[in-house]
Amino acid sequence: MRPLYRNILISIVAILVIGGMIILVVMQNSNTNTSTNTNVNIGAQNTNTVANTNTTLNVNLDTNTNTTTNTSTNINSDVTPATDQSDEEALMRLSILLVDRYGTYSNRNNFENITNLEVYMTDSFKSKSAQFISERQAEGIPDDFYSIVTNALVADVTAYTKNKSATVDVSARRVETQTGAEQKVFTQHAIVTFQSVAGNWKVDSIDWQ
Repeated sequence: MRPLYRNILISIVAILVIGGMIILVVMQNSNTNTSTNTNVNIGAQNTNTVANTNTTLNVNLDTNTNTTTNTSTNINSDVTPATDQSDEEALMRLSILLVDRYGTYSNRNNFENITNLEVYMTDSFKSKSAQFISERQAEGIPDDFYSIVTNALVADVTAYTKNKSATVDVSARRVETQTGAEQKVFTQHAIVTFQSVAGNWKVDSIDWQ
């Protein structure tokens, strides 16, 4: 073989070898890029998935917290427990009202001081009051005028059984007026007894001392 041909052949072989090496390098780079891109995409998907999951959990936790808070607020707003002290205070206020009205009358008012209080009375007290009115009406109206004005001042619960019975002592200032006599001013006590009827306090008696 001539030297010229041999050199040409060697050059061709060298070119083929170098070309083959270049092709291998390019293929390796392509694989590397593909793998890298795949990893990047997968990482991005995983990142998004975790982020979405965390967001959902946070929303649920906030909702549960709000629900608990609202429930607690509603319970505290809607429910107000009664106490024996508040019940006794209500009885004292009612006793003052009753004694004021029951103890203020004249022999011309047709016993309105009693009949107007029937809504507060037990059935027993209503019956006794009706009998009292009937007896007085049978006696007729006196010619001389008589009246008494009562101003209840202080009430004190002297006996109390929750949801059952109670007794209240009321101190009152009274002014008595009648024909042919000087006006009389004095202090008098009224003992008011209560019975609980269907969960409501009803007056069972009012007795002057």
